[in-house]
Amino acid sequence: MAENPEDFENSSECKIKSIIISPGADKKIERARVTSSRFCCGYLVGKIFEEEIQIYDLIELNLILYENADVSLPLPDEILAELSSIRASVPVGIDFVGVFITQPENGNIEVAEHLLKILKTLEDICYASIYSVCLIKPSTSMWLVSYEDEKMENVNDVSINHIELSDMPVFRLHQDIFVEWVTSTGEIGFQSENDLQMINRKLAFHIENTNFILFDNDSGGDFPDLTCKDIIHEIKTKCELKDWPEKRKNGNIINVASLTRLSLSNQMNNILDDTSTELDSTSESLVSKCNVPVLLTQKITGDVVSLKLSIDVLVMSSMDTGTQKLLYMFKDAIYRQHNALSFLIKLSHCKTVYEPIHFLPEKSIIPITALLPKLNFQAEPIDETTYKQYRAALHERFLIADDRPLLRKCVSLFSPRQSYHLVNPHVGLTTPNIEGGKLALVDGKYAYHHYMQDNFDDNIWGCAYRSLQTLASWFWYQGYTDKVFPTHKEIQEALVEIGDKEKSFIGSHEWIGSMEVSYCLDQLYGITSKTLHVSTGADLAYKGRELYQHFIEQGTPIMIGGGVLAHSIVGVVYNEQTGDVRFLIVDPHYTGHDQLKTVQSKGWVGWKGPDFWNKTAHYNLCMPQRPKMI
Repeated sequence: MAENPEDFENSSECKIKSIIISPGADKKIERARVTSSRFCCGYLVGKIFEEEIQIYDLIELNLILYENADVSLPLPDEILAELSSIRASVPVGIDFVGVFITQPENGNIEVAEHLLKILKTLEDICYASIYSVCLIKPSTSMWLVSYEDEKMENVNDVSINHIELSDMPVFRLHQDIFVEWVTSTGEIGFQSENDLQMINRKLAFHIENTNFILFDNDSGGDFPDLTCKDIIHEIKTKCELKDWPEKRKNGNIINVASLTRLSLSNQMNNILDDTSTELDSTSESLVSKCNVPVLLTQKITGDVVSLKLSIDVLVMSSMDTGTQKLLYMFKDAIYRQHNALSFLIKLSHCKTVYEPIHFLPEKSIIPITALLPKLNFQAEPIDETTYKQYRAALHERFLIADDRPLLRKCVSLFSPRQSYHLVNPHVGLTTPNIEGGKLALVDGKYAYHHYMQDNFDDNIWGCAYRSLQTLASWFWYQGYTDKVFPTHKEIQEALVEIGDKEKSFIGSHEWIGSMEVSYCLDQLYGITSKTLHVSTGADLAYKGRELYQHFIEQGTPIMIGGGVLAHSIVGVVYNEQTGDVRFLIVDPHYTGHDQLKTVQSKGWVGWKGPDFWNKTAHYNLCMPQRPKMI
């Protein structure tokens, strides 16, 4: 359970004095509290330190599976599948540190005790010497810690604080493996020794941009004790990095390649060729030894299908984690995920092959891994729209909003959905210092669209078209649509199709306004919008409350049109008492190259006061409404 269990040999003597909860985890506790009219329960995810427990996330258990289950007997496949999927959903290196139980105000304590027995079917809790228990009631939460003697003690020092994990190395191993599956019996197992290469002693790991290769040391020799800090040092040296992690998306992700023993010697020779050096004592220390989990297999008679399974695991470690332990963590991650995938295939009656997809929903501080349907047994892709109920169950498991597409593949942590335009160009700007002001920003990613982009000259007349493209990009990035931003011609064709414009409008340089933008969002994407009418630009100074509420409740960018100009608004700072307000503007009238420093320093993207608006012009604001869907 702890970062280095060997450091806590006398863990029963270790007394937890405080519990720190991340804001994201606290949000999930509150979401679980809403269900406190009934019993529900799940797991607390985080880290245990010598005197402190940190809570990063919560995962709910599906109690329906346990209605007729006797936890003292061998568990049925449905429960084993859920438990294995839950274990595979958390990066190895992040632990299951406790349980939570929501309890009605006058709930029977015996029910809570029964739920605790159910929760202990997860081996991480069952064999833990220390774990936390959170009893969530309608009006309060009680935090306890269970020790090795099963004695529980209250913890009163409980706080909600930001927990910084961005400097933790996150290792990612992504590789396809081929397995043979018996379809006539649905047995979980392998048919050949080759299928075990992903989890047995034949596997080694090469850490990208380093000379580190981790594999079992059959000779039993001793090697210098290297750590992740040494790995990071080599990455910085070879990649000539000044800082680590890099200041970019997934800047702390380190890719890892798996190697079989057959290819290991070739890989090491390649490294030697690249570096023009011989293995010295440091290079030899790249080898580590550990005990690893091994699947026991048996020959099974039946119809066999060869499957390609996607293994995609994450391992999070501290800087002082040794390479020996890191090797074990890689293999443990593969074992967990492979086990979970096997159970899901069996439960589908050998009809569905699943794949692991990583997400970072709702400002979580650790990624979660969902196992989503990928192919049927005829190798045909499965469309996401066909398993909404399955995704809805995952939303419930991870205690995330059930009205947003947070677990669609296009919004995953490693989604290929990228734009060649600037994304969220407002990030890094200094927020205006308004005493007592409340900040509300666009919720999610959008692309900055402006004049002259995409090899298309729309200077002078195309600002509202570009603002519409910015709004459309938000819905694309958040997974509400698979349609990329519309072209000028597509916008014009949509307006003609609904009868708003004559056919001669197509191909013209005619302006459009905020009403046309709302029509196009509805026609092209099925998005409804509210329209806020403002008589003069001077009156916009009094609309801070409406804009603030929009960004809090909807989170979508706003298009504003007035006179002959159009802009996008992606944030607001507002003082409810004084009415003082600032607007975060994305200006589509920029004609230069997509260089973040330029657009920010020149004010094309920046905070503006009420004087920015034409005091005599009439304005309409198109305020898109976020659809309710998963």
